[in-house]
Amino acid sequence: MQEKKGPIKRQIFVAIGLVLNERGEVLLGKRHDPRNRGMHGRWEFPGGKVEFGEHPSETVCREIKEEVALDIMDPKLMAVYSWFHPDRPHIQIVILAYIARVANTAVAKPNCSEVREVTWKSIDGAMQLPIIENNQYILRDLKKNV
Repeated sequence: MQEKKGPIKRQIFVAIGLVLNERGEVLLGKRHDPRNRGMHGRWEFPGGKVEFGEHPSETVCREIKEEVALDIMDPKLMAVYSWFHPDRPHIQIVILAYIARVANTAVAKPNCSEVREVTWKSIDGAMQLPIIENNQYILRDLKKNV
């Protein structure tokens, strides 16, 4: 008798930007992803998947430009997080969280279909938003690091 196999287990590496402005507020984007019930309509840090051959610090710069039309400077790795996707427990997500500053005077704005709105909030203010669960832990750590 052949054993039934489940879904293929895999890891996804994601680099996110904890982008701070001159007032110490952090940038968040409102996620538009109706197929992903755990994330749709909730706030999160801009970022995305690390592409093959790409350094995660390059990923965070590229993703922030793509998602919210900002250039950042000097991203510094704050921490690495790992948990399992809420809708797909066979997928482990490894998040590399970078603290960064805005490089120019451009205004943050939604720049792709995945981001509906953007906002700058104090860390305490961001904690009051309906934020993606794993980003709540990252916010707590950010508060200790700034």
